[in-house]
Amino acid sequence: MARLGLFGSAGACWIPLHTTPWLGVAASVMLLAAFVAAVVSHRRLKAHREVGDRLLLMIDESLQRCTDWLPVIRQADRPIDPNDSAARVGTVLDSGRTWALTEQECDDLDLYALPVGLFGVLNRTSTDIGGRRLRDWLENPALEREIIEQRQNTIQWLETHPEPRLQLMAAAATLRKQNVMVAGLVTAIRAASPLPRPKMVLGLRLWAWPSLLLTLWALAELAQGHLQYSLLLLALLLINGPLYWSMRSSLNRCLTPWQGISPAGRGYEHVAQESSQTLPNRGELGSIRVVLESVAVSSVLPALCRRMTWSESGGMMHTLCNLVFFYDVHVARMILRTVLPHRDSLLTGLGAVADLEALCSMACFAFESSAGGRTCYPSISDEGGVKIRAGRHPLIMPDEVVANDVDVVPDARLWVITGPNMAGKSTLLRMVGVNCLLGQLGTAVAAEAMTMMPVRLITDLSVRDNLARHESYFLAEVRHLKRMVEPTDDPAPILGLIDEPFRGTNSEEQVAASLAVVDHLTRLVNLTLLATHEDRLTLLAEQLPTARNHHFHEQLGEQGMMFDYRLRPGPATARNALDVLARERFPTELIEDARRRLAGDGDED
Repeated sequence: MARLGLFGSAGACWIPLHTTPWLGVAASVMLLAAFVAAVVSHRRLKAHREVGDRLLLMIDESLQRCTDWLPVIRQADRPIDPNDSAARVGTVLDSGRTWALTEQECDDLDLYALPVGLFGVLNRTSTDIGGRRLRDWLENPALEREIIEQRQNTIQWLETHPEPRLQLMAAAATLRKQNVMVAGLVTAIRAASPLPRPKMVLGLRLWAWPSLLLTLWALAELAQGHLQYSLLLLALLLINGPLYWSMRSSLNRCLTPWQGISPAGRGYEHVAQESSQTLPNRGELGSIRVVLESVAVSSVLPALCRRMTWSESGGMMHTLCNLVFFYDVHVARMILRTVLPHRDSLLTGLGAVADLEALCSMACFAFESSAGGRTCYPSISDEGGVKIRAGRHPLIMPDEVVANDVDVVPDARLWVITGPNMAGKSTLLRMVGVNCLLGQLGTAVAAEAMTMMPVRLITDLSVRDNLARHESYFLAEVRHLKRMVEPTDDPAPILGLIDEPFRGTNSEEQVAASLAVVDHLTRLVNLTLLATHEDRLTLLAEQLPTARNHHFHEQLGEQGMMFDYRLRPGPATARNALDVLARERFPTELIEDARRRLAGDGDED
């Protein structure tokens, strides 16, 4: 309202002051100056308000994660790569040697489970490029101790400095709902090329100034009633029209990619400026800061954002400016003069934005997980196996989860875990796998303490047949297990998680193959946790020096089977299946027949 009042007053002041023109001009100039000051002040206040609103949004999302159980804050589905490879960005940070998880591991470890998997819990990114970066790190955990420890230091700094973390995330939130524009910005930067016919472009730029002066002179003469100067305007149009038309297609190819993406450019600029002021000058965050500082200078991103806006003009006035001044030639030249020398820096900076978003997401997970139970950053070593104290699965509610200890070490590198269904065997395997994966990402794990060596995760927990690959259930499982027994040159040991091996074949062959696999695995340096119901596997484990038996216990109470979900040493000894049948009132003769068969009395029947 102040802007509107000042602008209206600048014109209305002529009414009472028309008899003294000099006073009217002075008053109008003063009111117009006040109008300009009001516009600048309004824009500044609006920008501060928008920053505050985004910061409050980040705080609200963190509070929601701390108070509600696993709400979906951002995208929980697996991000998809863009169809156009030119829209992809690289990374600034070095992940070193990595281990690519297969679709089987992603499924077994609930990376993209419904309603929310591990990715959905971690993801707090505002852009598709940030979400894809988090996906890539999650599906390709690091295998080098130095890289993991460096990533831990990075995430710990962001976790323990919530104010700058939230400010960085609020800056990135300016890019929300602009993924198409961000992809367009990446493509435009990558595809930028010099205008053809540089001599003609130079000639048009030089002729533009005399053409503009002649046009203004002709218009001034026409305003005084000298109509013969209309011929000068006509001559200029006849000269400039064909000249502009000869360059029109090239100018359109140059400028069209930049039209409509200026909001993404301004968001990119905001993240770069915030990072330049907020990030420390050390470690991985220092590398990101250096990259974003190089594009935040006034001659790069701010200049590009202004010039992108100029490319969006249109209509009759735009056409007249091209016929008089070759407007598009100047705009295209200024955009290219900014982009071409700094193309690599601009693309690298977008990669740094993706890295920063993924890091902030993992720092948020570490910060917010501490509100729901004990978490820690694991100690990373090049040997020693995996030791977890009071480990929990991060997708189970803290007030419902039962913590367990696991020590899979070289002297006890194969665990055979027995117990009834629903007692906790599969959950324990997933808990170990998920926490190892989080540890190799460099973020906090759901445990009171953890020591681990980088491992290559291979799982065989919930195998399914695959008709597209012509794989039966059994063949799919065989191919997964084969990866655990084959020798490789990779120095990182395998952590194999197996649930009921070879379920897709007959019981005799299942047992024989399982016994052979267990015996073979104990001769390797790999670490293995195997859940089974087969007693003969527990007997074999007792004979092998590097194997250990563990089990989950159950009790048959008045309300049915009851579990405490506590892992205990030794094999399972309880046999309650027939008691359950009796409790469910199966026929008495059926129960007695089953007991005789179990005791070996019914072999001839």
